[in-house]
Amino acid sequence: MQRNTILHGDALMTLKQLPDNTVQCVCTSPPYYNLRDYQVEGQLGLERTPAEYVAKIVDVFREVRRVLRSDGTAWMNLGDSFAGGRRGRDDSGDNGKFAGERLEVKDNTVPDGFKDKDLMMIPHRVAIAMQDSGWWVRSDSVWEKPNVMPESCTDRPTRSHEYVFLLTKNKRYYYDADAIREPLVTKSRFRDKSQEPYNNAFLTPIGGGLREWNNPAGRSKRSVWSIPTESYKGSHFATMPKKLAEICVLAGSSPQACEICQAPWQRVVARKSMVIRQGPRTGQYGSNTTDGLTGTMIAPAESRTIGWEPTCNCDCKGTGKCIVLDPFAGAGTTLLVASQLGRDWLGIELSGDYINLAMDRMAVIQPTLWQGGVA
Repeated sequence: MQRNTILHGDALMTLKQLPDNTVQCVCTSPPYYNLRDYQVEGQLGLERTPAEYVAKIVDVFREVRRVLRSDGTAWMNLGDSFAGGRRGRDDSGDNGKFAGERLEVKDNTVPDGFKDKDLMMIPHRVAIAMQDSGWWVRSDSVWEKPNVMPESCTDRPTRSHEYVFLLTKNKRYYYDADAIREPLVTKSRFRDKSQEPYNNAFLTPIGGGLREWNNPAGRSKRSVWSIPTESYKGSHFATMPKKLAEICVLAGSSPQACEICQAPWQRVVARKSMVIRQGPRTGQYGSNTTDGLTGTMIAPAESRTIGWEPTCNCDCKGTGKCIVLDPFAGAGTTLLVASQLGRDWLGIELSGDYINLAMDRMAVIQPTLWQGGVA
């Protein structure tokens, strides 16, 4: 299995050359339907109808599913488009933010089954087709873009979101929830009289005792991600934000893996409950005093990582690395993030120019990788 390189070629055909069950995490953003012309023969995204586009995505992800490990995850970012609307720009410009000329509107810009100005619901059409082809669709997170560019339309809200789908091969899979926890927002009911800060634990009387609901390490990642878009000076105008790729790579892969079978190692977490001074009504409803339900905190609850352990039965030391794959590598954001997080990576890209852009970015953190360009 090749690692730490970008393969030059069509995603579908190149994936067919990769071995089964080797990649731990896939994080990618395929070209959106009817929005960009990358000026590369064989490109995805300019199909005549949405149905043809969806079918091609499914074909590619059928091969992704084959190379993905049984405990792996695939994260796919997709945006939507409108029937009959003007396409985006081509890739002839040097400015990565605005790129080249506007694409010409074709006579048949409204596909059969749609009306002019219809939102085509492309991301969810793809997701449903993925389910039909055997994938589990575990999440459709919303990527909310707080710095989205204004739109000229005046008869609908400005679109400021896209979708990130979490796809898996099986019912159970590797997912590191602790790696992507968010700060807690619920304050503890237990007050610390010594003026120490709240530890954000929430306890409720149940069954004669107290049940701790919040994890002191943070709350589980929510399905709306507010991440600003990022500018990129290179001539690629659809660059994924590094923060978005980071969430997917952290949750979907481990910093350690078995050097024999490549299975990811899992986090070992130690948790310690809050210690409170018992009052006459502690654990009962109906008291707001510090000696009743609220109590007085002596020591806060804790949750911390104390190590990593194998998920396989091999006699391993955890010196292996998970592989993160992006079959539509573009400017290499996923690969850059994976490398910075200590994972191995593999990209596939149809455009030689984009491979040069991506490897130039990679050379900043791994100078020995890049010895020249792609013809």
